[in-house]
Amino acid sequence: MAKVFRRYKKRYRRATIHAQEASRCIFRGFQGPLTLEHVFSRWTHRFLPPRRMRNYQSVHIEAHIDRSDRTLIISPGDIRDWQVRCVCANTCNNGWMREGVENPARTIMAPLIDGGDFLKGETCMITPEHQRIIATWASLKAMVAEFTESGRVTTHHSQRKYLKDHLSPPQTWAIWIGPYLRGSWAGHWLSTPFLYHSPKQELRWGTNVRATHYNGHISTQVVGQLFIHVIRSPARRFVQGWRFSAPDKGSLFRIWPPTDTIIKWPGQFMSDRDADYVATAMHNFLIERIGPTLAKAVSDLNSS
Repeated sequence: MAKVFRRYKKRYRRATIHAQEASRCIFRGFQGPLTLEHVFSRWTHRFLPPRRMRNYQSVHIEAHIDRSDRTLIISPGDIRDWQVRCVCANTCNNGWMREGVENPARTIMAPLIDGGDFLKGETCMITPEHQRIIATWASLKAMVAEFTESGRVTTHHSQRKYLKDHLSPPQTWAIWIGPYLRGSWAGHWLSTPFLYHSPKQELRWGTNVRATHYNGHISTQVVGQLFIHVIRSPARRFVQGWRFSAPDKGSLFRIWPPTDTIIKWPGQFMSDRDADYVATAMHNFLIERIGPTLAKAVSDLNSS
């Protein structure tokens, strides 16, 4: 994995990005006054690194069939200050988002994020209902964060409406959580938008078609000692069938789509190497496995 990162490191492009303010509420389509929403909720701020950042960095990766474009985004201020003006105040931000998502999630997630009791050997049980609440919070943050940058909004408006109406993630999303003990790995948010084409579409259009939109996304959020990984794509079976095998055997639990399984937390804490692997595993698979196979198929088709 280290070799993979060294190879890609040379491809980083640097950019300073300011929030792309939505013109209407992303959940209701409301065109009235909008308010700011934190990507890292205020109640999580005490679990983040000390406030001494002049700027924070996030990695955004655009996955193509024949290459991977990585951009190192430099944003002014501290990661606590990452806010996006994209939701209406009363109905959403101070309504269902607070009462239906933030408040229930805070009760369940705060001990997982703090992690202190678990380092002393204590355990807890995360029920399927608790898993739904955590997954809903993670989905909400992923949907909001998409509006930070122009051209990288991958979630269809019907999926945002589904989350608002059902207080559950869309069924086509897959979400994992794990206990993470940070060493030197610096990631707090990693984002990989990508355009999924079926093999038939790739054979028809070739590999040189430039993406004008993205319909899939991989995002990783780390809050304290809680590692959250979210994948969404039109390829439902592929996403929901995806599995991880962390190199240092850290515990990673899939909490969405829902199951009847109760999770005994924490299991084994994830290492830096585990976090690094999980955050980039699907991206590397798309680039190193699927990309060359489809590219060869297109080449064979063109030469026949």
